[in-house]
Amino acid sequence: MNVPRQDQKSFEQINLILNHTEEFARKGLCLFLSSTNTGNGKTTVAVKILKSYIHDFYYLKYPVCYFCYVPEFSQHCTQNKFSSSSRYKEMVNIMKNCEILVLDDLPYKQLTGDLLEQLILIVNHRVNNRKSIICTGNVPDEKELRSRLGDLLYSRLYTNSRFKIEFFAKDRRGSQ
Repeated sequence: MNVPRQDQKSFEQINLILNHTEEFARKGLCLFLSSTNTGNGKTTVAVKILKSYIHDFYYLKYPVCYFCYVPEFSQHCTQNKFSSSSRYKEMVNIMKNCEILVLDDLPYKQLTGDLLEQLILIVNHRVNNRKSIICTGNVPDEKELRSRLGDLLYSRLYTNSRFKIEFFAKDRRGSQ
C-alpha cells in the first residue's frame, strides 16, 4: 500500500495491529480510525485488518468478523422497528458476538433513536464480553465526535479505545 508521508506514523501503528490480529481480537481491543478528511484509507485499513484475521484464523469459530456500514444499518433499524424479522435479529446477534466488528462511518450524523439504542446494546455487549471493535469516521474533533455519538456510546467506544489513530492525507479516491 502506498502510504502518504503525513500518515507514516499512523501506518506504523496499523502494521503492529496487522501483525498481531489474533491478539487484538482475543483481548477485545478497540481501534478508532479517524480523520477530518474523507477517502484517505480508514475503511480500507479496517477491511485489511478483517481480512488479515479471517485469513489467519477463520477456522476458529463462526462468525469471525462482520463489517457494518452504519448508514445502511440505520435503515435496517428504521425498517425493522416494529418487526420481529429473523434476518434483522440474526444480523444484530452476529454484530454482538463476532470476534471483530467494524462499524464503518459510525459518526456519519448525530445518532439518535433506534439506531443509537441498538448500537449501545451491541457495543455494550461487545465491551462486556471483550470483543474487538474497529470504528471509522470523519469527525473534526473529539467534541464533535462526542456530540454525534452521545455520552454513553462515546464513553464505551472512544474513551475505551486502546488505539486512536488519526489520518491526515487528503482524499485519494480517483487519484491513482
